[in-house]
Amino acid sequence: MNQGLILSFITAIVWAADVVLARYIVAPLGADPLIFATASIFVSSGVLVIIAGPGTGGIATIKSPHTWAYGLLQILMGITEILSFIFITSTESSLLGRMAIAISLIGAWVFLNRRPTGFDILGALVVLAGVGYVTVNLESGVRIAALVCMFFTALFSVTRTLIAETHPESLLAHSVKDRCRVTGYVLAVTSFALTAVFLLIALLQKQADMPQQMFHFFSLFPRVEDFYHLPTLAGSLVFGATLFPLGAYYYFYAAKVAKTEVLVMVLAFMPLFTFLFEGLAATFGFLDVSSITWQDALAGAIIIFGAVFMLIMRQKKEKTS
Repeated sequence: MNQGLILSFITAIVWAADVVLARYIVAPLGADPLIFATASIFVSSGVLVIIAGPGTGGIATIKSPHTWAYGLLQILMGITEILSFIFITSTESSLLGRMAIAISLIGAWVFLNRRPTGFDILGALVVLAGVGYVTVNLESGVRIAALVCMFFTALFSVTRTLIAETHPESLLAHSVKDRCRVTGYVLAVTSFALTAVFLLIALLQKQADMPQQMFHFFSLFPRVEDFYHLPTLAGSLVFGATLFPLGAYYYFYAAKVAKTEVLVMVLAFMPLFTFLFEGLAATFGFLDVSSITWQDALAGAIIIFGAVFMLIMRQKKEKTS
């Protein structure tokens, strides 16, 4: 479990830096969130495949249903999380996203037959109390939208982690290059497909004879000109070539070693790391963190306490058994 905890903490730190950089690119720079999400993942997949170099497992990874399911959930999670940055800060989104701890216990029980202990349930209730405290302290105008975005982010995140944990090619990958290759191909498949879908929708928006209801729905998606929007393309290239592939690699590795519930519990520390990175960015004038209050800090402490309690009780149970 110690190796799993280390990998999980590395994942949490890298992801915290991820969300802060993503918020800066989407909010102040004005990148289109949907194109940014898919293009960043596509760039990062290329980086991982290049690092891996030639080897076996690539075709099998592409053919695996796990790959398609994981990739789709990764894209959906990225989209809903990035959309949340329109309403709240990265730190607040990280706090709300910790509802994933409760969802992970249910998912592992239903799909992997790992029954949660009474201590798990107690700790999850403490975490949900912290999430609820964050929610009631959000501005009323953004509360529902932010909560919906982060609920689906948490749901997609847990589901994809369960898939990552049981991905057959990932289970067979034992070297750094093998893990990079599997992760890269997993991310490449559906990021390319989703980009093609967004481009098709953008082309359909130009149809003048489209019914009004359909036009209104399609208008929520990127336009053709958004595909060559410089901040979006530059941000996707920088983000996808640096932090994102590192976070994806350690996440996939941690999911296999630590298992879904432990990884999600450790990710409860993400709001703390996010706040530190976001505060550093605010110091240099890149982001505004004025909406973060002492209530957020208290909620974060409650959530971390619940997660630490669950981790300690799990380690005690392992030592006893």
